[in-house]
Amino acid sequence: MPHPTISLNTEFIAGGKLGTWIEGKGVILRRGKAVVFGHTTIIDQYGNPLMHASGVFRVPGKTARETFKANIGPGPGIKF
Repeated sequence: MPHPTISLNTEFIAGGKLGTWIEGKGVILRRGKAVVFGHTTIIDQYGNPLMHASGVFRVPGKTARETFKANIGPGPGIKF
C-alpha cells in the first residue's frame, strides 16, 4: 500500500561511478498514527556515501479528518 509523501529532502554528496554497485537501507525513525518519519543513506560498494534522504510519509487508511478526531476530538467551533 502506498504511503503519500508529505516531505522529502535529498542531499547529494558524491556521484557514483558507472558500473559501481550502490545500496541503500531505509530506517523508520518514528511511526505515529498519521505519519511516518524515515531516512536513508545511499552508499557505493566501497562504503562511500553518495546521497542522504529523509522524509515524512502519510500512514494510509485514515483521512486527516479521522486522524484529527481520534487525536484531538471536536472542539468548540470545529465542525466535521
